Amino acid sequence: MLNRNRTILWFSVFALTLGLSKSTEAGPYTKLKEGDGVEVSGSWSGEGIFIARSVEKLAKARRPKLRGTIDKLDRKDSSFVLFGLKIKVEARTLFPARGEGTVGIQALKDGMRLEITCNVSEQGTWTADKIDWNEIKASDKIKGTITRLIFDSKPPDTIEISGLKILVTEETDLYGSARYLENELFGNLTADEGGINFPHLRVGDQLLLSGDYRQTTRLEKRYTLSEVQKDDYQDTEPALRLEAAGNWAPEVQSFLQLRLRKKYTFGTFPNRPSTAESTRFEFQAIQAYLLLRAPAGRKAALMVGKQRVRDQREWLFDEYLDAVRLYFYETQPVVLEASFLPSLFPFQDEKYRTWDDFLFRVRFIPDGKNEANVYMLKRRDSDARNREPVYWGLSYYGRPKRFITGWLQAGLLRGTDKQRDQEAYALDFGATFAATDHHLRPSLTLGYSLGSGDKVSGDSISQEFRQTGYEDNSGRFGGFANFQYYGEVLDPELANLQILTAGAGFRPHRQVSFDAIFHTYRQNQLDNDVRSELIAPPAIPTGLSKDLGWELDFILGIQRILQRVNLAYSFGLFNPGEAFMPFSPDNAILNRINLRIEF
Repeated sequence: MLNRNRTILWFSVFALTLGLSKSTEAGPYTKLKEGDGVEVSGSWSGEGIFIARSVEKLAKARRPKLRGTIDKLDRKDSSFVLFGLKIKVEARTLFPARGEGTVGIQALKDGMRLEITCNVSEQGTWTADKIDWNEIKASDKIKGTITRLIFDSKPPDTIEISGLKILVTEETDLYGSARYLENELFGNLTADEGGINFPHLRVGDQLLLSGDYRQTTRLEKRYTLSEVQKDDYQDTEPALRLEAAGNWAPEVQSFLQLRLRKKYTFGTFPNRPSTAESTRFEFQAIQAYLLLRAPAGRKAALMVGKQRVRDQREWLFDEYLDAVRLYFYETQPVVLEASFLPSLFPFQDEKYRTWDDFLFRVRFIPDGKNEANVYMLKRRDSDARNREPVYWGLSYYGRPKRFITGWLQAGLLRGTDKQRDQEAYALDFGATFAATDHHLRPSLTLGYSLGSGDKVSGDSISQEFRQTGYEDNSGRFGGFANFQYYGEVLDPELANLQILTAGAGFRPHRQVSFDAIFHTYRQNQLDNDVRSELIAPPAIPTGLSKDLGWELDFILGIQRILQRVNLAYSFGLFNPGEAFMPFSPDNAILNRINLRIEF
C-alpha cells in the first residue's frame, strides 16, 4: 500500500509540474484561413450574429449545414429564417423525417428545431437541400467553409460563411485550443449537452443530474453442448444508475455514478452460477473522480479516482478502475497519457484485485472520428500466480472516409505468467463499409483476428497470447446496438485462436438497425482448452482437430424511442466443429435483451 501511495504522489507532482510549464504554441488565429472547413458550436444572439463557443477546423471544405430554430416561417414565399438567413425551400428539397420524401414547406412550423444541409448560389441565395427535424439536439451548430476572415488577433473577431457572420470572442475555443480533444478524453464532462444522458436536469450553474434504468435478460440453451444433459439457464438483471457531473471551476470538474442492481436466476446447471451466488444485492459507486485541468489554458489534465477505463473497441480495457491518469496535450493532435491503475478499492470478487497496472500511451487524435495509439502496459501482481505481463502495441479506430469505419489492433506480449516467460502476439483488423447516402444504409463488415498459441506446453516459455483481463470485446458494426464482436455465444478471449468474421446490416428506419454476423473459429495450435466460459467439461476439444466451429448472430437495435428508450436484442447460435469429435455436441443458443431508459 505504501508503494501505491508513493506512486500516486509522484503522478500528482508530475502533473503539477507539467501544468505550470509555459506553453509555446503559436496563437490559434494562425490556423484558420479562407477556404477552410469549420464546425462552430455556439448560440444565435438574435441581433444578426452567431456567437461562437468553439470552432473546430475540419479536414476539408464543405457545403453549409445548420442546426437551430426557425425564427420566422413564410409559406407563401416558401422560405424561412434561421440564424438571420432567408433559406428557400424548393420542390426538390428532401425531408428525411418523412422517408426522404419531398413534402414541402407545409411540414414546417415556427419555432421548430431543424438540421439543414444547404446550397449557396454565387449571388448568396441560400436554398435547403435536405431538412430534418427528428432527434435534433438542443445545441446550435454551424458547419461550412470560411468565405471571409476579419481577424486582427485581438478578439472580438469575425468569421463569415457565405454571409453568415460568426463572432469569435476571448471565450471562444478555437481550433488549437483542444476542445475536440477534450471531448474525446473527458466526454462525460465536456459534452455539449452535459453529462452522459440527454435529457438531463441542471441544478444551478454547476451541477448536472441524469440517470438510467437498465435491464439485461439472458436465455441460454445447451451451453454444455450436450444433447443429453438439460442445461437451460435464464437470468435477468435490473439496474438503476444515477449520475452527477459537477463544473465547479474552469479547472475543476467532478463525476459521480452510482449503481444499484440485483440478478435473478431461473434455473441452474453445472458450470453456471447457483441462485445463491448470482442474486446478491449490490449498491456501488462505480465512478467517482475529479478532473483537474492546468490553469491559464495550458493543455494538461489529471483525472483521479474510480473511473471507467476503456478503449474504442474494448479490446484492452472496459472496467471501472481506481486510477490516476495524466494527460498532456500541448503537442496536439498528439496526446501523451501516463496512467497508474492500483487496486485500492476493487469490487468484491474481481479478478484484478491483486493487480497494479502502469499504462503509457501516445495517442494521435486528429479529429473526433479517428484515433491511433502506441502503448505499453505493465502489470505488478501480488498474487501467488504472479501474472505480470508487459504489453507493447499499436491500435487504430476511426472513419477515414464517410463510408468506411476501420480498426486495427497489433500487440506483443512479454513478461511472466506462472513463472513462465511470455513471448506471444496478436493481430485484429477489419472494416465496415456503409452506403451512407442510401436511406437503408446497407453495410458490409469483414474482419480477421489472430491470437498466437503455445507450441510446446509446459516448457519455460509460453507463446499463447492472453488479453489483459480488463477486456470486454464489445462494439458495433453498421447498427446502433453493441454486441460481442467475437461471438455472442462463444465470446472467446483472443488466445490460441483465429477468427474470420463477415457481417451485413441495414437500417430499415432511422431508429432501427439490423446486423447479421458470421464467425469461423480455428485454433492455432492443437489444444484441449479454449478461453471461453462456454467451453467446459464434458464438451471440450479433443486436441485432434483445430476446427472449433462457427457461429451466426443476429442483432436488432432500436434507439431513442420517445427520446429516452433504447432496446437491443441478440440471437446467437454456435455450432461446434471437428475439434469436439467423436463427442456428439449440440448447438448452443443465446437470446439476450438489453433495455435502457434514460432520465
